[in-house]
Amino acid sequence: MEKNGKGKAPRRMVLSDESENGRGFRVLTSGVRIDRYRKNPVLLWMHRRGEVIGWVDDIRVEDGRLTGEPKFDEATELSRTVKAQWEAGSVRACSMGIDIEHVSMEPLDGGGERAVVTQCSLYEVSLVDVPENENSVRLRHDGLVLEPSGLVSLAREGESVNQNTKPKPKEEMNLSEMAVLLGLDAGASEEQVRQRAGELKASHAELAKATAEIKRMKEEREQAELAHVEGLVDAAVREMRITADKKARYVELGKKIGSSALEAVLNDLKPVGRIVETLQHDGGNPPPGAWKKLSDVPAAELLSLKERDRALYAKLYKAEYGVDLTQ
Repeated sequence: MEKNGKGKAPRRMVLSDESENGRGFRVLTSGVRIDRYRKNPVLLWMHRRGEVIGWVDDIRVEDGRLTGEPKFDEATELSRTVKAQWEAGSVRACSMGIDIEHVSMEPLDGGGERAVVTQCSLYEVSLVDVPENENSVRLRHDGLVLEPSGLVSLAREGESVNQNTKPKPKEEMNLSEMAVLLGLDAGASEEQVRQRAGELKASHAELAKATAEIKRMKEEREQAELAHVEGLVDAAVREMRITADKKARYVELGKKIGSSALEAVLNDLKPVGRIVETLQHDGGNPPPGAWKKLSDVPAAELLSLKERDRALYAKLYKAEYGVDLTQ
């Protein structure tokens, strides 16, 4: 953290530089990725989640240092208090939280080595009251807090996974835990556990088989129902209860209401031919049994009468015109 010699903190603060900090390692400024942090540049108090006091503005690299300007949201009493202390100069140190991506070792002039964080990602910045040093850094790797001693392990492995943060192998479940999960007493023997596991496996297989059979029977019923619906609609078309162009509409209706309900609907419909005949009779035309001569035959019937009933046609023709067509 920079000092201005007047006891007050400067407007800008140094988030990181490349000097060795009091924890014995360096962070290369050129290796700090800030693209993720720019999307959510939170400013915390003492690295504590839930204690956001503002954000960091105008983050930039200059002279090998990563700097930024703290902004206080003053939305909480803590934010207002820390802002006043920052402006007064009683709080003047910051610390950044980084996710380690790569570490290497560099030799020292006087002998020995030092860890250098060559690649990392900035995820938060905090103001702190008493840092361990002016370049304090909170380390994290794979979501877990990492102590500086872990940097050496990371560097010497030459990997981006620290041996201290590698996932531990899953412990095998002991016999008593397995027994309880299978619904047995904790003191069940291995043979009892194996037998119970076999029974559950067999039950699972039977359940899967039964489920498949139920599905097959359901599909067969649905196919039979559809065939019945289509048969009812086809019969209605043949009986002239509905016209062929309405077939698809009645099939869809049957799918919704079922074949029994559809059959009742179709049975209530009168054949189209009978409707025409009824309308003709209601309009003053005599029924076929009352026809005395050809002019008594309705125009709609006249065209087909000659082909349908030639003897009747000849009889009515003779009555109308006195000509015997049979001779």
